[in-house]
Amino acid sequence: MLSGQVLINSPDSTYFILAKNRYLWSIGRNYSNYIDEIIEITPNEDGMLTVIARGRGTSRNRGHWDLRINPQAMYMVQNAKFTRFDSQGKLSENPEIIISNSGLKWSDSLCIPQETSLTGLGNDEYVPILYESISSQADLEFIKNANEFLDPPYKVQTTHSVISGSTHFDSMYEAGELLKDSN
Repeated sequence: MLSGQVLINSPDSTYFILAKNRYLWSIGRNYSNYIDEIIEITPNEDGMLTVIARGRGTSRNRGHWDLRINPQAMYMVQNAKFTRFDSQGKLSENPEIIISNSGLKWSDSLCIPQETSLTGLGNDEYVPILYESISSQADLEFIKNANEFLDPPYKVQTTHSVISGSTHFDSMYEAGELLKDSN
């Protein structure tokens, strides 16, 4: 018998924030939300910028960012390393996050890396990511199909949860029956 699970999050939900950062950081974006203070910016001979900053990683612990930024690629972060401070305020010996991008893919004015490797963010070892395509337009057919698939009635033994801004479930549907959250 087939079964599955469908999770629907409100737009302001932070339930899957770690996964969101994994994808945004892997395409060289969203670092500014985790930087509290820029210590140094150094232009390199190859046109790139090296940025050293203090900020936060996914653990929300304070630490040190080493970034290599490509101004010609919409200021994409091509390399990033985050090392957190230990309990004595010294940098740890092992970085918590290492991300490295190579190549560029353009669509109109949008730019993403061709390939990314990352360590950290829930991965203890090197994980390669290859990007097949980029589009400046949403795939409306895909969104329509996904919305139709997520509409009730659900198949038997499918669990459906609506997750609000908090981490508890607002309601749960199982095998077509509505179960209210008692909290």
